[in-house]
Amino acid sequence: MGRDRAVPDPPRDDRLRRRARAHPPRGGAADAPKTLSDFDGLAIGDFDGNGGFDVVATGGFTPRLLFFRDVVDRPVPAVETAPKLIMPNERGAEDAFHSLKVADFNADGRSDLALMVHWLSEGEENHYWGELRLGGPRGLSDRATVFGRGWVGLHATTGDVTGDGRPDLVMRDRNDVPKPQMSVVPGTPTGLGARQGFTSPITVGTVDKPGNLDYAVSLEAARGFAVGDVTGDGIEDIAVAGDGKVAVIPGGPDGVRPGKAHIIDGQDLPRPSGSDLRWVGDGLSVGDLTGDGEPELTVGVPEWTTRAGGRVYVLPNGRTQGATTVSGAQLGLTQQQDGGFGQLLLP
Repeated sequence: MGRDRAVPDPPRDDRLRRRARAHPPRGGAADAPKTLSDFDGLAIGDFDGNGGFDVVATGGFTPRLLFFRDVVDRPVPAVETAPKLIMPNERGAEDAFHSLKVADFNADGRSDLALMVHWLSEGEENHYWGELRLGGPRGLSDRATVFGRGWVGLHATTGDVTGDGRPDLVMRDRNDVPKPQMSVVPGTPTGLGARQGFTSPITVGTVDKPGNLDYAVSLEAARGFAVGDVTGDGIEDIAVAGDGKVAVIPGGPDGVRPGKAHIIDGQDLPRPSGSDLRWVGDGLSVGDLTGDGEPELTVGVPEWTTRAGGRVYVLPNGRTQGATTVSGAQLGLTQQQDGGFGQLLLP
């Protein structure tokens, strides 16, 4: 399966309440369908490797997974399972946040699932952990391997930064953990390997709107960083944004190399009159946009305070030389000031 991406829900505070139904198979028992309100995460993969589309979702304050197999043109039954790591009191949390990432981490031709959980309750110890479930002939496995206990973050993405042909899990560590502030968990023949923690050469952070505007940051989106082959050497790199800059951290067989990072200063980008580059890199994406076989780094700048409503920059091989830019207003978008064009970019 290709590197597709499911658009995530907004965070719990601003989330519209959702109801999802798990129907019996066509021709099965006419029992009333089960219902589940408030999905926290949704991901798509091919967990049994049969070429179909499978859907996995999380929901509820007591974390649980719902697996829908071979979703095509009819309702399918849900298979429900609980995370492997259950809290001592066996109760739900006041806030349980989840992040789902799908990739074929062991390169066996079937999608695998990485689930990251933040379990928070006032007056009790907070818990942070990740779980890996491998795909198999019968779909997503009930067996899970716990990883990242105590440091795992929710903002994550996947890509092959070691160049071994297997996707790796790349994430920003939980916010209150001291350095290292990012991690690579490499894909291996058996799933996920030992974590490589590293400090980004620039501060990686989520860029919010200015002032008192209530801005909801998606827990699923890998905001402020992206993975792709920026340098064109055949191994994917990590691009991170913060402090008005973007750093391209090269990947390699031994892991990422922060000491070799190329720093792009937002002040060196073309600056049309009236532009506001304080939010450089709020959206990041890597890909061959021009079809010339060479990669481009796309940098989003929401420009919350300008009439342009935001803009994107396209940087050949991640370099400012030859960079071009276009604003939402130039594309004829009808958004008003404060629109945030360029905030989220998909590969």
